[in-house]
Order: sequence, then structure tokens, then C-alpha cells
Amino acid sequence: RSGGAQPVVFREYAPHVWRWLRREVFGVTAEQYVLSMGGGGDDRCAAVRRQFSEAKGGGFFFLSADKRYMVKTMTADEHHTLLQILPAYCAYLNTNPRSLVTRISGAYSIYMYGQTKYFMVMDYLFAPSIVPQMHELFDLKGSWVDRHAAPRARTRKDSDWPASRSLRLAPETAAVLLRQAQRDARFLCDCRIMDYSLLLGIHNVVEPRCFSRTCTPMTSRTSAPDTCTAAHRSHAAASGSCAVSLGAEACGPSAFTATSFEGPGLYKLGIIDTLQRWSLAKRAERWAKLIFKLRCQPRARDGMSCIE
Repeated sequence: RSGGAQPVVFREYAPHVWRWLRREVFGVTAEQYVLSMGGGGDDRCAAVRRQFSEAKGGGFFFLSADKRYMVKTMTADEHHTLLQILPAYCAYLNTNPRSLVTRISGAYSIYMYGQTKYFMVMDYLFAPSIVPQMHELFDLKGSWVDRHAAPRARTRKDSDWPASRSLRLAPETAAVLLRQAQRDARFLCDCRIMDYSLLLGIHNVVEPRCFSRTCTPMTSRTSAPDTCTAAHRSHAAASGSCAVSLGAEACGPSAFTATSFEGPGLYKLGIIDTLQRWSLAKRAERWAKLIFKLRCQPRARDGMSCIE
């Protein structure tokens, strides 16, 4: 504060609780957290400014200097909701380390120019130090009315997801994921949280195929001559994959075997926007949709969000 200028007030809410959560549940020390959020000089501050983006409803968000955390503004109602559910949130994440619910590490506010802005710090789901680059992003709610992404938007929505597409997971992995998602949904329901989304990132890979006489494929077809390079053989050995040529020798002179295949190699999932409660505003939104939209689209009821 200088002269007659108004003071700038920065506040941290429930600091001891968040510190416990970061240390005991997330495994992040106070020093690591400060280093991520504080940066390391002018260059790192410039990097933060370049990552500043506007969010819906007039808010904003940006990434920490090391891109491990995302700082996102929230409304006063969301701030109040977060502090209300904080004890249950800590207890739940402590007993569900693989929960998909957003990992929040702190709640703050700043008062300046006569206004108070609330914001939270949460894990950036696609932190480059933890996961590889995501080639596809989907924001999924389980509804399809008004769930189309803009033509050039990077993040697509429910109606952009092909009906024939599914996650390629082992049955055991899929069962574990489904059980965790069900537990998370029950927890959010107990907290009266609604209108959240499942953020899905897909990392696609291109895998070379190694053709070898020595591999034992699960097929009755015979192996073609070895056409695998040393690099491909090394990769195949590391991944435990080996293939049999189904080209001209096996399928006729007009058939050719592909030397690689491309597809999803990693899925990263998180439940986001978890601070919206079933409030009067949401009830008004429900009735507005019932009155105006369902008269024109009576079959759209099951495809709408914010509706019982």
C-alpha cells in the first residue's frame, strides 16, 4: 500500500487442512508446493503470463511455472461450497487414493480495486512432467443436448464422441475404473454436487510391428520371412509384441501387411467442475429447459443435463 492507494489483501483459507492434504495424501511437501507456485525468476513469471486463459463466466485460469498446478477462479458460492465439503473431501481422498475427483491443493482470495476474487489451486491433469502429450480431449457429461464443441475447439464434447467408440481397456482394468467412478459419483451425490464432467485425454501411439519366424502368434497362419529391423525388433521385445505377416504369402498377391499400427496408448481421466450444487439457479435452469426445450424436442429429456 502506498499513499492513498487501496490495500491489496491476500488470504489463504484452512491452510493447515490443505497442508495436511498435500503432505499426507498427495505426497507434496511445503517446499515443493512453494517452488511450483513461486517459480524461479522473471523468465518463469513470463511463462505463467503466456499461459493465462479466460474461462466461462468471466473467470480465468493459468498454469503454474512448472505446469504441475492450475490456478482457477471460482465464484463466492463455489468458494463457500468448497469450504463446506472440505472435511468430507479430505476424508474421501485419504481412503480413495485412485479417485478421479479433481485434486485441490488450496483455496485463496485476493482483494484489490474494491473487489474480492476467489481462486483455488488444483492438480493440472495433463502435467507434462507426469503424462505425455494428449492428442485428443473430451469433456463428457453423459448428455447430448447442446453438447457439440465449436468447430475449431480442441476439447470436444459428448456429441462429438463416436457412438461405436469405447475405451480399449483390459476387463480387469475396466472393472476397477467403473467401481472407482461409481464411488466418486456417490461421494459427489452425498455432497449434493451436480453438473460435473469427466475430462478424458487420449495419448495416441504408433507401434511398429515386428515380423519374426521365432515368435509364437495366436493364429494358425504361418510366419513370413523376417522383415524386422534391429530397432523394431528391440521395440517389440521391450513391449512383448510380435506379429505375423498376413500379406501376399498368406492372403494373396493383392494383400500387403502394414508395418505399424496407430491407436490409443494411454487414457488420462479426471472429474472436473465439482463445486456446483443443486441450487435455486439450477432448479430454474431445469424448469426453463422443461418448458421451452421439451415442447420442441420431447425426446430430448434423457439427453439434457441439469435435470432430474
